[in-house]
Amino acid sequence: MWKCILRNRQQFRKGIRWKLGDGTNINFWLDSWCDNHCLADLMSIPDISSLDTCLKVSHFILPSKAWDIVSLQQLVIHTCLQAMLATPIPYNPIPDSICWGLSRSGDFSTKSATWVAHGLDLRKSHFWEFRCIWKLDIMPKLKILLWQLCHATFPTRGNLIHRGMDIDPLYPHCNVAIETAEHLFVVC
Repeated sequence: MWKCILRNRQQFRKGIRWKLGDGTNINFWLDSWCDNHCLADLMSIPDISSLDTCLKVSHFILPSKAWDIVSLQQLVIHTCLQAMLATPIPYNPIPDSICWGLSRSGDFSTKSATWVAHGLDLRKSHFWEFRCIWKLDIMPKLKILLWQLCHATFPTRGNLIHRGMDIDPLYPHCNVAIETAEHLFVVC
C-alpha cells in the first residue's frame, strides 16, 4: 500500500493546501495557500527564477493582523489579490497547517482524490448539477434511473458497447439505429 501511495504522491500534492496561521512557513509564490494552485501558476508566470522564492506570506501580514494591501498590489494581479484578501488571518498567533483543499472541511476524502486523479474539478464539474435528484420524494429506483439518464450512463446497447461488451448495437424493436437513451425515450 505504501508503494501505491508513493507512486501517486504527485496526485495527492494537487489537493494539499496550506491553512493560514502566522504565515511563517508558507512560501508566498510556490505554495498553495489562497487557492488550490500556487500564485506563480495562478498568475501564469513561466519563469520562477525572476521571483523571490524566499518570500513568506508573513511578510504581507501587518502587526494589526491585516493584509499589507499596498505591497500586495505591487506584486499580484487583481484576481489573485481578491483571493488573498478573502483568506482570513487568525487573530491569535497559531502556526500554519496543511489541509486537504478539495473539501469544505479540509479533511481528506478518497472521493475527491479520485476526482483529482482523473483531472476533474469537484467544484466545477457538471456531475454535481443533478444532485437534487437524491432529494426528490420518489422511489429509490426512480432516483437511480434519473441519475443514470442525466449522466448518460443508462445501460443501453450503445453504452454497453462503449464499455467493451460484444453485443448487437441496434435497437431490437426497429433494427435501424443504435440503442441510446435518446432513441429509447424520444424516438420510440
